[in-house]
Amino acid sequence: MPGTIAVLGLGEAGGHLARDLAAAGAVVRAYDPAVTAASAGIATSGSSDTAAPELGATAAVPGAFADTTGAVTDPAAVTASRTGAAALASAPGAAANGAEASTAPASTTSKPGATTDPAGTTAGGAGATTAPPDITTSRPGATTDTTGATASGAGASAAPAGITTSRLGATASEAGASAAIAGVILTGSEAEAADEADLVLSVNSASAALDALRAGLAGLRPGAVWADLNTASPGTKRRLADLAAEHGVAFADVAIMAPVPGRGLSVPMLTSGKAAEAVAATLNGFGAAVDVLPGEAGVAAERKLLRSVFFKGMSAAVVEALQAARAAGCEDWLRDVIVGELTAAGAGTVDRLVTGSYRHAVRRTAEMAAAAEMLGELDVRADVAAAARDQLRFIAGSQDC
Repeated sequence: MPGTIAVLGLGEAGGHLARDLAAAGAVVRAYDPAVTAASAGIATSGSSDTAAPELGATAAVPGAFADTTGAVTDPAAVTASRTGAAALASAPGAAANGAEASTAPASTTSKPGATTDPAGTTAGGAGATTAPPDITTSRPGATTDTTGATASGAGASAAPAGITTSRLGATASEAGASAAIAGVILTGSEAEAADEADLVLSVNSASAALDALRAGLAGLRPGAVWADLNTASPGTKRRLADLAAEHGVAFADVAIMAPVPGRGLSVPMLTSGKAAEAVAATLNGFGAAVDVLPGEAGVAAERKLLRSVFFKGMSAAVVEALQAARAAGCEDWLRDVIVGELTAAGAGTVDRLVTGSYRHAVRRTAEMAAAAEMLGELDVRADVAAAARDQLRFIAGSQDC
């Protein structure tokens, strides 16, 4: 069973999947532009001029997804290497997860008072930015500030045991981004994360999916599989599959069918496309619950989004109705009505909803027009009520009612 998996994106879904895969024995290499060695509190130097972070400290990222069990207090205990630190230079013109790639200057000082050494590497000072990847912070004479922060910037703190960084000089991450996860190797780019991986899981965002694939292609070894887990349209999944095929890369469309937190790797997933069987076999071997659908890439996304039309549409209707009931002073009553209808729902409910909409379209158009007007009187947005009115009006006009 392939044992090296790259996870691109360490947000809510990617972070949990990476953690569970590592716990199940996979070698997990990860990249997220908002998560770097500095944000995880990983010391990029083992020399005595780097102050040790406090025991039990968490990552210096507010709201971060972090596992601080066994936090490292000795920077020398954290492994640092410089393999493949070329970042997106390996994919000319490619942007990292949707963001424009930029080249760091030789010397950057992001806060007054930060100390810069002769080589141009900024050290110390809150928010200080480290040097480009080709300059390390481990040479003699590197300077730290008086608060004991490492060269990656004030506020950096301990990383969980087992974390490795393969990029020196990483910059601080954005607030709220996911932090380091035990057993996961943090890298400096999509291509670097994909290097040596048997399977790449792209779990960033639909808007970043194409750029992530372009950026990661340079690091893929022959025979590696690319799986896109983002919630994107079927057309986007097909474009991803076409791009992968142009470069001889096997591709699978994977749809995550429920929230990942609380379920982790056992979250229900669907997959389709040429590499669907391979992706399911690999992930299921680590305890996942992936079902294979016949057909091309996009079929899995189509199933998920069809369900979303129903479920998210129903959720929107419930939210709007309860907001209106609250404004009218009868929220508890309407909540009981909703619970009762959902509890009593069965196979016949679907037929009743569909046939009733067509059979009574004219009357229901007027009813929903009045409902939308009422919401306006209550100073509540009538998004769903107005949409229902317009749909019923279209149905009424397209048939003899």
